Amino acid sequence: MVGRRAIAKQLEWTEAYSIGIAPLDYEHRNLFSTLNWLHGEFDRHEDADRIEDTLGDEIHARMAAHFALEEKVMRENKYARYAEHKAEHDALLDDLTEAMVRYVAEPSDEITDDLKGRLTAWILDHVLTRDKQMSEMAETPAQPRRSRFRRPF
Repeated sequence: MVGRRAIAKQLEWTEAYSIGIAPLDYEHRNLFSTLNWLHGEFDRHEDADRIEDTLGDEIHARMAAHFALEEKVMRENKYARYAEHKAEHDALLDDLTEAMVRYVAEPSDEITDDLKGRLTAWILDHVLTRDKQMSEMAETPAQPRRSRFRRPF
């Protein structure tokens, strides 16, 4: 079982994390709240089964749904960095799945700290770098497609 731990500092949403795409900013705020909630679960509970359920049902599912929404927005806007951004999403979900499997097999403070660190680093780093790059889509309206045919006038 996981031992009692000191309560971690909460993640705080600020406008610095806003990317200017309202549905994604809303999702990011919710992810901040969900991760804070999970950190609290890690810190308060010794119930590995409840944490396991939280990881699978709440965190992994919400992140996968959030990534699907981001990817849809990127595809709809023909975002130039879509492939690399999606690859980062896929890698994060794979890393999270691996850490969850390790936690289920043998819950420990080390694995808990690893999970908390990975999730916190992801949301802070990914939103401020990759997701901020998507703000280009909000700032630059889509350009009309040019016809390959010239007008006669």
